[in-house]
This record gives sequence, C-alpha cells and structure tokens, in this order.
Amino acid sequence: MQPNKLLVLILSLFPISLYAQQQPAQLDISVENHHYFWKSQDGLKGKQHVMPINLTYQKGTFNVGLRRAYILSKNQSPEQYGRVAHWSDTSLSLAYTAFQDKNYPLRFNLSANIPNGKATLSGDEKNAIMDGHLVWQTRLGEGLNITPGINIAHSFSDKDTMGFGISRIFRGEFDPNGDVENDKINPGDDTIIALQYSRTGKRGQIQAGLSHQHSGITKRNKQSYYQKGNLWTSDISGQFALTPYQSIYGGYSYAYRKKDKYINNQTGGLEQEAFNSNGSSHALNLGYSLNFKQRHNIGAAADYLKIKSNGYDPINALYIPARTKTGIGINYQYQITPKSQIAVSAKRFWMKDGSTPYLDKQNYRGWNLFSSIKYQF
Repeated sequence: MQPNKLLVLILSLFPISLYAQQQPAQLDISVENHHYFWKSQDGLKGKQHVMPINLTYQKGTFNVGLRRAYILSKNQSPEQYGRVAHWSDTSLSLAYTAFQDKNYPLRFNLSANIPNGKATLSGDEKNAIMDGHLVWQTRLGEGLNITPGINIAHSFSDKDTMGFGISRIFRGEFDPNGDVENDKINPGDDTIIALQYSRTGKRGQIQAGLSHQHSGITKRNKQSYYQKGNLWTSDISGQFALTPYQSIYGGYSYAYRKKDKYINNQTGGLEQEAFNSNGSSHALNLGYSLNFKQRHNIGAAADYLKIKSNGYDPINALYIPARTKTGIGINYQYQITPKSQIAVSAKRFWMKDGSTPYLDKQNYRGWNLFSSIKYQF
C-alpha cells in the first residue's frame, strides 16, 4: 500500500467528531467518478475510470458502511496494451462507540474485504495494472481480509485531544496470475499502531500523528517468500479560518520503510536485503476554500510528493531513482438541498523519475477528474 493511502486509513481510525454529541439515525448514499489520464515523453499512456458506490448508516453509537467500485483500467502504451473492466471487491465496515458520553470514548471497528472482484488477471489484462502514482487502483481484487481494531480518545482540555488506535489486518489467500499454476499468494497479516493529537482553537484546528505498520510474511504456494519492512509514518495537518467564509488548509507527511526480506533460494529461508529497496517519501499539500451564498464552495489546492532514490547503487538492477510529483487543481461543491450535495474537481499533475545508467529521465503528465453526488436520508 502506498504511504499516502495508508495515511488515509490511519486517520480514519480517529473520527473524533463522532465522540462528541450523539446523532440521530442517518443513511448516506454517494456515487463518485474518478477519471485518470496520463502519458509520458516516450509515448506511453493510459487511463482509468473508477466509480465507487458508498452507503453509510449511522444510528447512535453504531456505524455501518458498504463500498464497491466499478473499475475500467486501460493501458494504451505501444506493445503494453491491456484492458480490464470489472467490479472491485466489496468492503464492509462496522463500528461501535462505547462511553461516548464520557471523556474516554472507546471505538471498536471491524471491516472486511469480500473477494468478489477480479483478483486473477491473465495475458494482456496484467498490463492494465499501472503505476499507483499515475492511477488510483492497482488491484481489482484480493483475498478475504478481516480487520478488527480498537481506538480510544481522551480530551485533556476543551482544546486538546489524544487518540490511540491499534488494528490487525488478517489477509486471505488469492491467485494474482492466471497464467501460472500453483502460485497462490497468502499475504502477510499487518499490524498498525497509531497515535494522534488534535488541538482546536477558535478559528482552526491542528492534528499531528505517528503510526507504525508491521507486515507479516507473504507466502507463495505455502512457502515463505517475502516480507516488507516495517513502515513508520508521521504527519501534521491543519485548517484555519481567515474569515467566516474563507479558510486555508494544509499538511505534511513523512514515510520511511525499513529493509525488506526475500527468500534465499539456496537455504529456503528469508534474508534481509543488503540495501534498502524502499525510498523514504515527503508529501505536502496546501489548499484554499471560499463559501458564498450558503450553498456554494469553491477552492484551489496544490500538492507535492518527493520519493528519494532507494539504497542500491545506480548500476544495480534493483536501483530505483528518485521521483517527484506536483499537482495543482480546482474544486467546487454545491449544496442542492440540506440533504443533497454535488462536487466536482480537476487536477493537473506532472511527475518525473530520475535517470539511471540505463535509462534517461522519465517525464509524465496527466489529469485527475472527479465528480460525486451525495444524498442523506
């Protein structure tokens, strides 16, 4: 999982606003459309359309969610053509908050990935899986995953709140390659521990977090095959009201993963790699938002990602050069009624990979387009 996507998962463990006042029963339905278009200086190009459908029901201290997405992924590069169109796996979630009226609400989470998507790809379909920094979805399906978690928050004052959470992802077996027999993968189970601090003022809020992810051993055909290094992620973000109608927001995150372990074909055991094949990453974002006439919101945002080159020598085949990605976009939201809303956004991005002794610098550019409609019952 990419660091920025992991960060979204971690922050979702701490919906501190739910710990406040109990809300009446509410059902939310939203349909989103994500469009990704990219091309490179060498004539490589691709596109992807993802349409998630989300249902969320909340009553008192209970929260239930369901998500499934239709994915059309198409690599249009010469000699790398590949196309896949299918529904994704189904994501289910259940949460219960105890002691909500106390100063130490305890939240229990349980989520599941139901493997009814397309986990196994064959032939040219595998070319439709593209770089995760160019498109959104890099997998259409996997195994049965179960994720229990528990989180606790405590307010030390009317402004300061601390949260602690721990979750365990139990991953199920699946077959990613339809062209090879007896190559089922059983990904290792992951454990995520996260700590978050939040301070709220009269005109804004700031959050800071630290997380640690330990990945288990991936097995292929029931034999230990691979293990990702432990991942550390830290982040800080905030939002500030300039006026009653204008606000700015932004954030920074840093991710570092330790060395991976690979199977030694001679001994049959796992050995830590000689150099770190994972490059650390820095991510920045900044945005501006303006509300007017009570129903309209327009904004602009920019983001920057820097992934350092990994620890291998540039002449080594395992060397991965540094990568930078910059994006700038605009967005608009319209509150149709008190219970319905639409949103649209467009972002232009540029991405550059450093050179190696065997490959010149690579430049990519593209668009991310988004639209959604949400209705509340």
